[in-house]
Amino acid sequence: MKKLLVYLIILFSFFINVNSYAKIGKGDLKISDKALDDLIAYLRNEFSTSFVISKDGSIGYYGICPSGNCSGGPGATSTLLRKCKKETGDKCFIFAQTKSKQKVIRWNKIDYRFPEGDFRYISWNSDPKGEGIKKSISDNDILEILIKYNFIEESSSVAKKSNISEEIKPAVKEEIYFACLNVMIEDRSVGVEKIKSGEEFGFQYFKLNSDKSEITVHSQTYDSKPEKIGSVKVDYQGKKNVEFEIRQEDGNTIISDKFNLSSNGNFYKNEGYDNYTFLATTYVKSGSQILDYDFRSDMCIPPKDQKKEKTIYKKWTKKGF
Repeated sequence: MKKLLVYLIILFSFFINVNSYAKIGKGDLKISDKALDDLIAYLRNEFSTSFVISKDGSIGYYGICPSGNCSGGPGATSTLLRKCKKETGDKCFIFAQTKSKQKVIRWNKIDYRFPEGDFRYISWNSDPKGEGIKKSISDNDILEILIKYNFIEESSSVAKKSNISEEIKPAVKEEIYFACLNVMIEDRSVGVEKIKSGEEFGFQYFKLNSDKSEITVHSQTYDSKPEKIGSVKVDYQGKKNVEFEIRQEDGNTIISDKFNLSSNGNFYKNEGYDNYTFLATTYVKSGSQILDYDFRSDMCIPPKDQKKEKTIYKKWTKKGF
């Protein structure tokens, strides 16, 4: 009887998780001005739990939990979904959720995590005293992320109204170093063991040299020794994101690494230094074996001691993080 009870609890939990996952949105979505205002309010509120949105992107709702430990009630995700459907007459879906004090965009399995704000839960006071996301992240930074993932058109009235533009600055000679945790998106490899989607499997190390307009990349898989992928000339300063490929061919062997590297601080060292993210694809063909996978990183950090950053970077690329 006890074993049966345990089995039923596990089975019940499984169906709850599957049902919750089924409510996460997917497909094309364009967020309206009104829904955008509510989304930004959700991101900046430390008490907010889930953000749901109508299928057409016109209306969004979010729930509040001042104690940080709520279940059910008017702020519950299921309640928000029903309310949204009642008002729009169409299905509504989860767009973002708060996970371990981080706001996470869930749509299309993106799992983009905003840097954690200063959380100060006070159960008896529903007025937030802290921050849902880092205070340094501006509304324009949020819009840039939504544009990056095609939730807002760059030419739309929403983007224009917010005066999003690349800030023009003089070139600054500097070197930037940072390490990023790799997370698998999709592994299509053939003839080798695949890495599961969502699994953390190593690090990428970046050195940006503005004097040479050059980006150098090293890669580390699990606990293996880091290897240099190569360097490429890229005009990156003053931009929000850059795309580049490091490619090598030797006979029948092809090695290609493509990156879409983003910077909230326009690739300037003194602005957004710790706010780098990337999407990447690795393709290696050697005989019958093929490595072919997409991965990402939302967690990139610079050396802790900026006075010794070059030494720390060299250590990273020799021995790993």
